[in-house]
Amino acid sequence: METRCQDAQDKRLDVAIVGAGVGGCYIAYRLILHARTAHASHPRIALFEGSARIGGRLWSLRAPQFPGTLLELGGMRFNSAERRVSSLVRHLGLAGEIRPFFSWRPENIVYARGVRLRSVDLRAARPTPALPFELDPAERGRDASDLEEAAIETALPGFRRLRGQYHRACHADDWGQARAIGTRYAELRSQPSLGGGLLQDLSWPEFLDTKLSEEAVKFIRATDGYDNYNTNGNAAESADRMFRVPPDGAFMTLAGGMQSLPTTLHEMFSAAGGATFLQHRLHRIEQTSAASAEPAFRLAFHSREGSGEGGERPVTVYARRVVLAMPPQAAWQIHSNRPVLGETAGNGVGTVKGIPALKIFLAYPNPWWEQAGVTVGRSTTDLPLRQAWYLPGGQAGAAIMAAYPAGAAVRYWDRYLPGQHVGVVPLGPSERGRAVGSAAAMAANAHRMLGEMHGVTEAPEPTAVAWQDWGEAAWHARRPGHSPQDAGSLLAPPGPLHLVSDCWTSSPGSVDGTLRAAELVLRQHLGCGVPEWLAGKDDWE
Repeated sequence: METRCQDAQDKRLDVAIVGAGVGGCYIAYRLILHARTAHASHPRIALFEGSARIGGRLWSLRAPQFPGTLLELGGMRFNSAERRVSSLVRHLGLAGEIRPFFSWRPENIVYARGVRLRSVDLRAARPTPALPFELDPAERGRDASDLEEAAIETALPGFRRLRGQYHRACHADDWGQARAIGTRYAELRSQPSLGGGLLQDLSWPEFLDTKLSEEAVKFIRATDGYDNYNTNGNAAESADRMFRVPPDGAFMTLAGGMQSLPTTLHEMFSAAGGATFLQHRLHRIEQTSAASAEPAFRLAFHSREGSGEGGERPVTVYARRVVLAMPPQAAWQIHSNRPVLGETAGNGVGTVKGIPALKIFLAYPNPWWEQAGVTVGRSTTDLPLRQAWYLPGGQAGAAIMAAYPAGAAVRYWDRYLPGQHVGVVPLGPSERGRAVGSAAAMAANAHRMLGEMHGVTEAPEPTAVAWQDWGEAAWHARRPGHSPQDAGSLLAPPGPLHLVSDCWTSSPGSVDGTLRAAELVLRQHLGCGVPEWLAGKDDWE
């Protein structure tokens, strides 16, 4: 379905889209669909991707070393309030793929300060004597999420009520009511609080330190799993993040993997005549002459496809419009792009910071963690694993996401990563016990911690390890002093060049945020209206 790279040389395009993640594939599909439904002339659209795969940060891997198990190396879930995602899933004919995705179960383990508890113990009306944190009386009987919500409630009275109303409206498909509630929340969050200041002016750690006891903050840091205390930007963004998460923890996923979204979009784009060029790494963007007959931009790529073993060759493309569907740092790091992107985009890059994240998966002959009474959902710990997710397996074995650290906790594993960002390695007697710096050593250490976390001393050795290191920007957080309000101007620097990134929307770090950014560009700059699958459902809170 993909056009060979040789065809890209000196190609003249109406729109060049760089980045074949969900944002780039969505833009490409929407543009082709719009031209067809509007009976417009067939646009010359091409999609360029630096890697050899479609999907970006959605990567659903099936590996023979993990039989019967789908490994979500990137994004892995969505919820009913993320209407752009859920509506697109149904539009693409993937509704039959929707499955529940459990994140909180009462039997899940919380292991911190050497004490092993159950999630339900933290929400007990009377605190368990084993809780290794000296919480204030008003803080007891709450887990990390409950404590964070209570802190926000003190700064934004009515937050808890609006959050519950919002998700009930979304669950009932009452999008008009959901929009109205979202607007009321946005107004509440924008009001001065905390002695006349705004939430956005405080970092999340500064905010929690003013609202909770020292032990409660340590409890959150030890048990929330995502290291939000250290990484999640300013307090207003953290409040927004919690507002969007359903209070009951009800999420969904796709049976075929979240990567089904970009791959299905790409298949439809290709079937409609769109061209795709994989292994084309953008090297430079230059503006061409101002003459109306000339395309606005010249794009220089380094192509690895068809260039021989390890070789690259230059490819030049001309386009009237360019959409950069990639993290902003990736676009900004190409120094020659900076004059084209302009000062606005440059300033925008400084408003956010990348958050590192790593996933480590282990395969086993059987789900030994069931000895500890857990089968689904996630358990959390203050060990460098931070989170363990129990994965549906097949008859041939079992698998677990053994570690999912973010932020500072990722650095612990640097010594073990074997020099590759992604990999799958079988394990056997000959591989075990290798020196630090090998995948086997990483697996052995994760296995040891899993046993400690679950209190299981007799567990089989892992048969394989897989990992994905997303580097310094798995997702983004907004720095203190910057509002999480709509940043449409950052998505369209001067001229016909546009950025599509979730990091400047009200839903950073999500597929929904990426689709929101794409819709802003499509409607405000590329002449597309509201798609039929979002009619009456879209919002701009």
